[in-house]
Amino acid sequence: MKRILMILGVFLVGINFATAKTKNSLTIEAPYAYGTTSVQKNAAVFMSIHREDQFELDQPEDYEATPMFLTKAETDVAERVELHTHIMDGDVMMMREVEHYELNNDETLTLEPMGHHIMLFDLKAPLEVGAEFPMTLYFGDDNRRDIMVKVVKPGETP
Repeated sequence: MKRILMILGVFLVGINFATAKTKNSLTIEAPYAYGTTSVQKNAAVFMSIHREDQFELDQPEDYEATPMFLTKAETDVAERVELHTHIMDGDVMMMREVEHYELNNDETLTLEPMGHHIMLFDLKAPLEVGAEFPMTLYFGDDNRRDIMVKVVKPGETP
């Protein structure tokens, strides 16, 4: 019986040891949106998101991090929020909704005008320059980050 308990204990420690190998570290820099007028009903949010896995143990040479995905965003300032990108369709630049943005280890995802961005549809009130508003970013089902988005003058970056 003692031997079975000892083997079970070693097994459970091994499982815990294996799951504690890495911690995903996300750095979200300079989230911002442009100020809007009372007639503008939509806006976009931009930022940089850097992912770097932090290892508690020595990293194996053949380590390949599994991709992480930004799957959605939420905020109370708009009725609907979508992840978007711009693509060329012939000679025309088109905005399209996407399901997610992929974040690989040691990469930076840049959300910027005329590229990937988060669209805010049916704003509940104009976005006033100098104000901030909360937004939640979801990286899968159980990984979320609450951020504050700064409202800046159109064409500026924080």
